[in-house]
Amino acid sequence: MISLEQSALHARVVENRLRKDFRQFAPLVEIELSVEGFIVKAVAGDDKLSFSDRRVVPFDRMECLFGAIDEASQRMRDKMSPHV
Repeated sequence: MISLEQSALHARVVENRLRKDFRQFAPLVEIELSVEGFIVKAVAGDDKLSFSDRRVVPFDRMECLFGAIDEASQRMRDKMSPHV
């Protein structure tokens, strides 16, 4: 089973890769807690373009956090890549 700590480290690795590829958009990837479960948030942008993605992963589906982080990263890449 994947721990929350492993998921947080994975989010940091993904964020660092996004920052390397999209420096001008200052991307962030975060895991937050809410009553609904874990919230995976990915945001990036500048004065002309912005991206925001929010996914909720229920507490009992914590093993899906890696996938939610990767999906948010891929959606960001799909939207931001044409503008680099």
